[in-house]
Amino acid sequence: MKQVLSSSAFAGKHFAFFLFFAIAHSYSSKAQEKVIKVVYQNYGEENKPLGKLKTSVFISDSISVSLLQLDYYFELGKQMLRTDTNNTGNTGHTSVIVRPEDTLKRYVYKDFKNDRLYFETNRSTIYPVFKTFSDSLHNMQWVLNEKVKKIDSFVCSQATCFFRGRSYTAWYTPEIPVSNGPWKFGGLPGLILEVYDSAKVVYWRVVSVIKEPFVFPPLPQKTNGNFYDYKRDYNALYLKMKKSFESANDQNDPDCKGCTGVKKTIKSNTPEILIDQ
Repeated sequence: MKQVLSSSAFAGKHFAFFLFFAIAHSYSSKAQEKVIKVVYQNYGEENKPLGKLKTSVFISDSISVSLLQLDYYFELGKQMLRTDTNNTGNTGHTSVIVRPEDTLKRYVYKDFKNDRLYFETNRSTIYPVFKTFSDSLHNMQWVLNEKVKKIDSFVCSQATCFFRGRSYTAWYTPEIPVSNGPWKFGGLPGLILEVYDSAKVVYWRVVSVIKEPFVFPPLPQKTNGNFYDYKRDYNALYLKMKKSFESANDQNDPDCKGCTGVKKTIKSNTPEILIDQ
């Protein structure tokens, strides 16, 4: 398997190693501090990059924040629109798929001091509002094995786990002694540089590790429940949306009288399988 990092993307293993200890021993309460920033490319099915969709993880010794961001729309400050049409070619309503404000944040907070994790939902067709939920920190049951490979100049070891409906493979390097990774992943004896599920529905691959100033957003003071509350809400919204779309030819109105043609289906691909079968 080819290496995924160029030498220019990393300043080198010794620099990254130094960053961790420099941060760990000089952490302060200042609003802005220099932390490790790990950037991952998001991939989709068939191992294709999802455009400019990336996940950035900012790490200090007491907290980390994983931020999912649509760089393209954030940079341009534009909306992505969809105009629905029926099978006769007549144009229906126009709906907003991505708003500029949607690109500004989708955080996963890891509170190492209190062993807690918080995550914000992304605004989508299925889940149209931002909410914050709590979860346990790094609760994957990893199985370590002897498989190794090199990613750039880093020797990585393999670990596997079955987590909330999906079988994951992670490649981590003990040469960067940070027990962290993209999204909710972590709990291994080294930084996760690559992680994916068996079907490649979700796939993160590291592209850079740098040190830069960052202002950590405050930890959530209120939540809308825990992971299982989120799953219950998602199920209810998904079933409602599924019924609406499939009964109205992808129109968000089940009573649409002008909707004809082949009915469409929708599906939910999420890191954790949220839909009850």
